[in-house]
Amino acid sequence: MAGFSDPPIAIPPEAPNYHGCAEAKYYTQYLEDYIDRHVYADKPLRSRFRFQYRVDNVEKTDDGWSVHATYAHNEQRVFQTSRLAVASGLTSIPNIPSFLSGKHDFQGPVLHHKGFATFSKSSLKSSECENVAVIGGGKSSADMIWECLKKGKHVSWIIREDGDGPALFIPAAAGGRYINSMEKGACRLGALFSSSAFMPNIWLAKFVQKTQFGMTQLRKKIQAIDQHCRNVAGYQDREGALPHFKDLEPAPSHSTFWHTGPLGMAQHHDFWPTIAQNVDVHRASITSLQSHSLTLSNGATVDAGALLLGTGWKSHQPFFSPSLAASLGLPHFARTDTPEDAKLWTSLLAAADKRVLSNMPVLAHPPPHKKADGEEMTTLRLYNAIAPLSTISDRSIVFLGRAHTSNSFRAAEAQAIWSTAYLSGHLDGKLPALEEARRRTAYMNQASRRRYPTRGREGDCFVFEIVSYTDRLVEEVGLRSHRRCQGWWGCWTRAWWRGWVDDWLEPTMNGDFRGMVEEYRRLYGIGDGVEGGEGKAKRE
Repeated sequence: MAGFSDPPIAIPPEAPNYHGCAEAKYYTQYLEDYIDRHVYADKPLRSRFRFQYRVDNVEKTDDGWSVHATYAHNEQRVFQTSRLAVASGLTSIPNIPSFLSGKHDFQGPVLHHKGFATFSKSSLKSSECENVAVIGGGKSSADMIWECLKKGKHVSWIIREDGDGPALFIPAAAGGRYINSMEKGACRLGALFSSSAFMPNIWLAKFVQKTQFGMTQLRKKIQAIDQHCRNVAGYQDREGALPHFKDLEPAPSHSTFWHTGPLGMAQHHDFWPTIAQNVDVHRASITSLQSHSLTLSNGATVDAGALLLGTGWKSHQPFFSPSLAASLGLPHFARTDTPEDAKLWTSLLAAADKRVLSNMPVLAHPPPHKKADGEEMTTLRLYNAIAPLSTISDRSIVFLGRAHTSNSFRAAEAQAIWSTAYLSGHLDGKLPALEEARRRTAYMNQASRRRYPTRGREGDCFVFEIVSYTDRLVEEVGLRSHRRCQGWWGCWTRAWWRGWVDDWLEPTMNGDFRGMVEEYRRLYGIGDGVEGGEGKAKRE
């Protein structure tokens, strides 16, 4: 499911591959090759990048936008544009714990997982770095720990007691027609069990989400998946595990469906035995740092030649002034809203909440969960999590990668298609009026907040909604070639049942978008079409 549609990624047959999970280096090389082989107007994508620039400030002008940037050698430059796509996403600014912001005595390297790839190829190989401490309970911490263990290091995994806790890891294996659990969750039939603001308005979705029988099956499915994750890990009874391995078990309220804590996938066949038998787990906070050790709140002292931070990211875009960010609909402190906006969005979200619970009653009863830290923030007020409502009429700016999704490749391609149509004016007359756009955005926000009570507070979390979200985007543009069944007539002309079965039971592969550029050009009368792959994606 990784890679774009043009072309799909090809993992070498001899490469280690566990249920479709391969080493990161193959995906890195795929992206390097991608920007060289895609050529437009005789210019490859690589030549259109401006590397080593830091964006300092973005301003709205009468003619569009001014982007103020600084080159590596402090050279200042201003880019003027009538259309702006902000694609900095959610993983650009590392979140560094506050206790590391001041002076400390630790003499080893301290780095966020953003820089771990370089570190693992150099300093991690040093004999001076035999003991490694890793902070954070999520997937990024697990990835760094795995790499350290494979390089023969002794690892201490430190997860504070008052945080979100350790991740719940979903087993990669899925069984049946699916290569892995990601594929199983990415078929349209399975997506009907994933309560979403983007769910199609069809009887089958209503049956699952609104009938007593459907909701009962949904609750059973939620419980079964969560228990399966715990059973495979074997936190309490795994043979050969170190004494504190059991402390990695997430809280009973930690659920995959509700995303009430960190989530990840166990991407190695020996993931759990390796972690259980080799990692010292500490559920405590760091109280002080010495030259080559850490003191924890439980009184333990941990030897460490390096301190690695799997502490997540800050999701804001600092190059927008607070006032411009608020006017564009980016999350901001609720207290900074104007009285008019505060009243408007309070009303919109309250009305949306009633509709969410009417359409998806199961969301009325989430498990116990951690409340938001810090000040209250507003929700993401972007239509489809892309277009600011304040500029929806002038079509001058879009935000890409601003929503939390489970498949960044598919989301990026669908968002690019929608944004191209939006910025080009091809959605003029198709998009709702401002009042309705606000109403739909509030519904998206509130569904996210209900579905993901800890991760969806800003209304931009669609982790298990990649199918319905991307379908909504491309179908709003007017495209259908990504579907295996082109309406009931298309199904009946393909061995009478195969089209429908494939469309609902096969995973939505990124290659499904392979013919979409040509379809788009035909639909909007652009040239004579382009060369592209034929048919739907096939799993390699």
